[in-house]
Amino acid sequence: MSSAARYDASGDQRDMENTRLYIGVDVGTSNSGYTFAIGRHSDRYVCYGGKTDGSKVPTILLLNNDQEKSFHSFGKTAWDNYQGLEESEKKHYYLFVRFKMALHRDKNVHANMMIQASNRGDALPAQLLFTRTLEFFNREASRQISLSIQGGERLAANEVTWILTVPAIWGDRARQFMRDAAEQAGMCPSDSKHKIVIELEPEGAALACRDKLMEAWRDLSEPDI
Repeated sequence: MSSAARYDASGDQRDMENTRLYIGVDVGTSNSGYTFAIGRHSDRYVCYGGKTDGSKVPTILLLNNDQEKSFHSFGKTAWDNYQGLEESEKKHYYLFVRFKMALHRDKNVHANMMIQASNRGDALPAQLLFTRTLEFFNREASRQISLSIQGGERLAANEVTWILTVPAIWGDRARQFMRDAAEQAGMCPSDSKHKIVIELEPEGAALACRDKLMEAWRDLSEPDI
């Protein structure tokens, strides 16, 4: 579960039909989370940010101030961890609060963009922040899914499709930015290139509303016994 194939618009659409597991990730401006479904017609599992109550977690990222700018924590956990530090210790960390805000209205997002930390004057590459965030959701989703699959069944990479949402204003270069972050986060093995889907946020919302209406219609159409 540590990897899934990468979506490529030129890829074979039939490859999507082999999907047994769908994982959706939304890195939002204020809150972020993921959800997954085992099978195309299965019930959806709501497991945002490692929780199972349907609540997303704040888009807050805490990184270590080491050479790799390694991951420390995400969400409310990141905020609590940072607030619990002594003032002298805070210089050893990078805190980013609602970091997507810096990119949300920019249709020219690219890999070399920098985002200033919330707790210090210097900045780190936006690509790095999204990569660390997607690494977190990759691990969280893998952990939760492993608990949900009966019998410890393992899925091949080509049976998993990742769906990542982006703002509608983002152009092709910005969408490639997200694909590259997903690849660096371990969602894309080098031998697979067709199973990461970049979904525009309004389109994803519209599809969700359609599914809700269809579900409600089915419930109304079922005869009482």
